[in-house]
Amino acid sequence: NASTNGPNVFNWVFQGSSTASSDSTNPIVSFNSAGIYDVRLVAQNSNGSSKPYVIHMFVQSCLPPVAAFNSSINICQKSCTIFSNHSTVTPFDTIKWFAKGAHPDTSSRLNPPAFCYDTVGTYPIKLILVNHYRFNSKNHYERDTLVKYITVLPAPRILSRDSCIYAGDSIKLIAKGNGLITWLPNTYLFASTGDTVLCMPINKTTYTVKDTTTCPSPDSVVVCVKYQNVYITSTNTFTPDGNGKNDVFNINVNIPVNEYNLKIYNRWGEKVFETSDYHAGWDGTYRGIQQNSGVYVWIIGYRDLGDNQYKFANGNVTLIR
Repeated sequence: NASTNGPNVFNWVFQGSSTASSDSTNPIVSFNSAGIYDVRLVAQNSNGSSKPYVIHMFVQSCLPPVAAFNSSINICQKSCTIFSNHSTVTPFDTIKWFAKGAHPDTSSRLNPPAFCYDTVGTYPIKLILVNHYRFNSKNHYERDTLVKYITVLPAPRILSRDSCIYAGDSIKLIAKGNGLITWLPNTYLFASTGDTVLCMPINKTTYTVKDTTTCPSPDSVVVCVKYQNVYITSTNTFTPDGNGKNDVFNINVNIPVNEYNLKIYNRWGEKVFETSDYHAGWDGTYRGIQQNSGVYVWIIGYRDLGDNQYKFANGNVTLIR
């Protein structure tokens, strides 16, 4: 207390102190937390009270800094991670992050921005805390350092190039990754997992992959499908006599089609056969009864996968007994 002019009454107010106020001449107080606090004094003598006198009290931490943070152990190449700071810090501590191999690779923020990694490898992450009001036994600023490591995993890669195949053909797709490779989408594939898979799409399909690390691949492969013209061929005659030769009338389609339908009519316009299986043929019977020799009319309908149009074809076949 440095008051003058003979004051005999004092009114102290201590912000942030365990002793909120005092009327002692020279009070003794303590502060529980580091920080900057206002101390206010009003002195009084027989002539009246002084104006409030305020000073700022700087309270330094007596505790050493303790570095602690959480982060991912593994991340994927070309991705980012955020570190969560759980350190014991005070307003007088300085903070410094060092993230080798990342961008950005340093930060002075309590909780730094996301660190992003482009290159596969294992990298140290260092957090340094320094208290500039506390000294150690060597008369240096008290500090604490914590180092952790993060592993950047490679993304799976597709080795196959974009290709085109004819409808009905298949092609191998090859990829390389960590553990089991899964192909997406899993359509038109003979198997959806494995380094090498076989696919037979019926239209243009783009495939991607992931592996057991769940890291997404930056690659994709496109398989486009070319369609030849549809050619319909058939025999002009057949002889269903059971000798194993030319016993069944078949329609031959050179490439796969959709919504196939074959109908056969006798000369009176009566339908004697129908199928939606272009591998199936007519054996010359109707409801289990052998049909007479003669000329029969066939009509087929199908959807051409090349232009997605529904088309028709027709012709005659002679049954001979």
